[in-house]
Amino acid sequence: RLRSVILRLLQAGLPLYTQVCHGPIEYGKDIVALLEDDGVVVLRHYQVKCGDIDKRKWRESKDELEEMFLMPVGALHLPVAPARTEGVLVTNGHANPYTEPVIEGWLKVQREQHGWAIEFMHLDGLIDWVFKDRLVNELRLALEEQGIDVDAPTKTKS
Repeated sequence: RLRSVILRLLQAGLPLYTQVCHGPIEYGKDIVALLEDDGVVVLRHYQVKCGDIDKRKWRESKDELEEMFLMPVGALHLPVAPARTEGVLVTNGHANPYTEPVIEGWLKVQREQHGWAIEFMHLDGLIDWVFKDRLVNELRLALEEQGIDVDAPTKTKS
């Protein structure tokens, strides 16, 4: 369901192309989007994970992040060639304290050795994206599409 919500948020930005690729031969790409970013065409690959990223989930994720750069998207799908390619590991949680330094180190190595631009977007980054790009209504609709009642009152213990 998180993939579907992210797809709807991306589509609200009127991308040149966007598609869910999740499946047995996704090559690390859950969602692919061709976007314009300040006049530059960017191909962005999203790897979507639910919950916090612990060491086990990170080992799986980093292999998928590497695959996304090793297996290109066919030109057949893209209306124009991208000027650059980026990767995003997005989660509706956070990296746990034991995993965070490992992720930071790995991202640095990928930038320095391969020139790969990979971002880690945790829950706070998702919220920032929604507010910065004014996607609150789109988020509400995407959640409703997934059967998530956004108007339900939360129960608190007294």
